[in-house]
Amino acid sequence: MASGVARVTDMMQAGITVSLGTDSAASNNNLDMFEEMRLAALIHKGVSGDPTAVPAAEALRMGTIYGAQSLFLEGVGALEAGMKADFIAVNTDQAHFLPRTDFISHVIYSASAKDVEHVWVDGKQVVKHGSCLTLDEERIRREAQAAFEGLLSR
Repeated sequence: MASGVARVTDMMQAGITVSLGTDSAASNNNLDMFEEMRLAALIHKGVSGDPTAVPAAEALRMGTIYGAQSLFLEGVGALEAGMKADFIAVNTDQAHFLPRTDFISHVIYSASAKDVEHVWVDGKQVVKHGSCLTLDEERIRREAQAAFEGLLSR
């Protein structure tokens, strides 16, 4: 939207919790949190001229635990005892995860939503091998397209 680039490194230095999200399919289009984390890590290196600005591990925290904190959510944002079991399994058996060096770096700079193989929400598996277990994806796609076409015909 050409509204500028947030002064993330200044905010981090001031102790502000900076988190990431997407702003809906209506304007973001793909809702890929991996892309948001990658952009946060890359853009702020370029804007600040500092190659150490927003390291991969910090970008990961921005997309996970800091997001939960900024929304005042309790019991989510980290995979640890006592927290809700919301987590994903990423298929790392792909060329863009090689060589196997720094996993967090690979997740931030190479991974995408298409690499997510499984998803669990509050301990219940909701995506298995890339397919949603709780919703009829084909019906949702069909209805979404029909709704869009209905808007065009008005």
